[in-house]
Amino acid sequence: MKNLLCIVCLLAFICGQLFAQAQITIDHTDMPQPGEMQRHSIADTVMSVDYTSTGANHIWDFSDLTPMFQRSDSFLSRSDLPFVLQFTAPSDVSVITYLDTPGGGDTTSPAGGILDGGFDLFRTSPAAFESLGQVAVLGGLLPTFLEKDPIDTVYRFPMNFADQDSSESVGELALSIPGIGDIYVRQERKRINEVDGWGSITTPFGTFDALRIRSHITGYDSIAFDSINIGFPAIPSVEYKWLAKEEHVPILQINTTAFGGLEIVTQVTYRDSLREGVPTLSIEDDLEPLEATVYPNPSDGVIHVDFEDLSSPQASLQLIDMQGRLVQHRTLQGYQHRVTLEGLAAGTYLLRIHTDKKAYMGKVVVR
Repeated sequence: MKNLLCIVCLLAFICGQLFAQAQITIDHTDMPQPGEMQRHSIADTVMSVDYTSTGANHIWDFSDLTPMFQRSDSFLSRSDLPFVLQFTAPSDVSVITYLDTPGGGDTTSPAGGILDGGFDLFRTSPAAFESLGQVAVLGGLLPTFLEKDPIDTVYRFPMNFADQDSSESVGELALSIPGIGDIYVRQERKRINEVDGWGSITTPFGTFDALRIRSHITGYDSIAFDSINIGFPAIPSVEYKWLAKEEHVPILQINTTAFGGLEIVTQVTYRDSLREGVPTLSIEDDLEPLEATVYPNPSDGVIHVDFEDLSSPQASLQLIDMQGRLVQHRTLQGYQHRVTLEGLAAGTYLLRIHTDKKAYMGKVVVR
């Protein structure tokens, strides 16, 4: 009996070790998909945890993060771009985001200010997740594309612990502005990625098996107009991202600026659900309000959506549950719509409707 007990304990120990040593692989199926809406909390940058600590079978405990704001970030398809930009964007775009979505475009560059209100373009393939550049409509009329050639490889797949890679990208933009003349913008970036940890991460949103990837980003920016050419090094930065299977966005992302070996945390963003009492921000706050009437609310399975002034050929409608999961996505054309809610569990849902110029956000209760 004693020997049998020892064998059982040994087997339990071996199984525990095998489980503890399990690690995940991130691939292209774990990247954002069109039609999704992910909610994030932006946390206080003052942390008690050493975010640089990492390694194999590591445990990261960020459960004490304090949310200061929340934001919802939408992942759209190429067809969701304003009509005029659909002729400008490359045909192989997989997913787009609003320009200053966390983890998206480099808004600290000269192009970040010029293309304010634009979109980031990404391509997903079994080999990589890549940033193709940014598009925007300047002055409401001029479609503009800051094209990256070579492109920025954000991740390479499959991604495993101890992987390392690098990429160099160049984004260029030429504008002809009446009264000012021709302006040329050039954005050079070098990205060095290292998957330097795997294990378990805990945030206020939950606990996940994750890979940790560290990206060190350097570069050079320049603007030229007439005979003037102004150039300056981009501020070196480091991105720490914890990626989990099927979550599509980082569970946690910490951005820092890097000077002479000293890093200063500039933003802490983590995947989250709706938190009552925490102010909500959105890139779409810059859009004009979209006037819409939604009834009946509460609903027994059908709602009607009426627009007063759509001011656009079409609108995108999304229903999101309280965990931030997209449960319905459709395109609306015209001013009056009947939306079926069959199959949805009773509860409260966020209703988000947007065009290229206006946005509506409200709540729908399903009984």
